[in-house]
Amino acid sequence: MPDPQVPWYQDSRFLFSAFFALWGAGLATYQQVTQRRPRIRVLLQQAVMAASPMYVLGEEREVVNALAMTIKNYGYLDMTFETNCFELEVKGWADKRFVLLPRITDPALPATISHGQNIKGSAEAKPIAAELKKSGLAAPYKVRLIVKDAIGRRFRSDWLSSQFDM
Repeated sequence: MPDPQVPWYQDSRFLFSAFFALWGAGLATYQQVTQRRPRIRVLLQQAVMAASPMYVLGEEREVVNALAMTIKNYGYLDMTFETNCFELEVKGWADKRFVLLPRITDPALPATISHGQNIKGSAEAKPIAAELKKSGLAAPYKVRLIVKDAIGRRFRSDWLSSQFDM
């Protein structure tokens, strides 16, 4: 007469429970690993800014074309950026980059930004355009911003086609 006790490998409830427990543990591990990756968004935009930072009512001020730079941290790692972290890459100019030293950054560099914070900066476009003209490149230019963090990881913006003669 056969034994009335059912072996463990035939118990479907145990198998389903074990499968879902392993699946949940794997999913939790995956989420922990992905949260530890740096998630930085780099934006490069054309802007017009006043030549002097002071605002006085009734005073006419010169406006200049500029490149506005933004670094947004939407990951959970704190990221540190040094003073010379901004590089400008020009399409069609092989292996050469400008190191940009922005006039104004908020917050001042070097800075550490955590989740939800950002760094904003701007640089005048006229000296960059003069350097590009000396090298023989013609306007309009396609440029993108490359940002390096304190340990050398690079984050790139999308290509920006300049519509004004910088």
